[in-house]
Amino acid sequence: MKIKLLASIALLGLSVGSAQAVTLNFSDTHTANGEVDHFKFNVNNTGSVSLWTDTLQDGFKSTGALFKLNSASEKYDFFTDVGAGPQVIDMVLDYNTTGFNDFGVKIKNGYVPEDPNALGESDAGRILDLDPGSYLLAITGFAYVPEAAINGVGTLDEGWLDTNVRFRGAANPEDQWSTWRFNTGGAPSPYKVFIAGDVSLPAVSAVPVPAAVWLFASAVIGLGATSRGRKYG
Repeated sequence: MKIKLLASIALLGLSVGSAQAVTLNFSDTHTANGEVDHFKFNVNNTGSVSLWTDTLQDGFKSTGALFKLNSASEKYDFFTDVGAGPQVIDMVLDYNTTGFNDFGVKIKNGYVPEDPNALGESDAGRILDLDPGSYLLAITGFAYVPEAAINGVGTLDEGWLDTNVRFRGAANPEDQWSTWRFNTGGAPSPYKVFIAGDVSLPAVSAVPVPAAVWLFASAVIGLGATSRGRKYG
């Protein structure tokens, strides 16, 4: 299993009373079966938080799960699935023809079979009421789900599984990124993740400088002082 961290971040803030309405915007790519990408964020005050993905090409079928940091165990506990939400689907054509998902974001292309230019279905998303704390949104693709989701309780550390292998005994090529027939020649599948509400990025801790570095720096300064004393003494 390949674990990747976020690739890039964009922030947009709008003051609303005492809360701060912000949209965190992450960009990443899916490149292998079983790959899981992690996106960490903080909820500052109790309230509604929207989480959704937007695939940019080839119809990568994203799915996700939300975990919350347990301050006692220092592990991320499973909170809920973030699967495909309600969608505006044309009952005859069987896909979303509006061009936008339920969160107002332009939806992916290529999800309609054998038509790389057609509009696709809305990507995964949820609107949740969350308490303050540190969260992790894990995004993967196709039939991969966390072990904790199967049990309804557990942690991120328990890993992920291919539900086709677990319950049907074999991998389904249509549910694997590497063998999916609409995958664009094995090229990375780009997508975006959006998290909106009174949220923020985790604080970046300062990296401590080892004591040896300070000793080395002191020695260099001392040598410099000695050299100057010899040159001008």
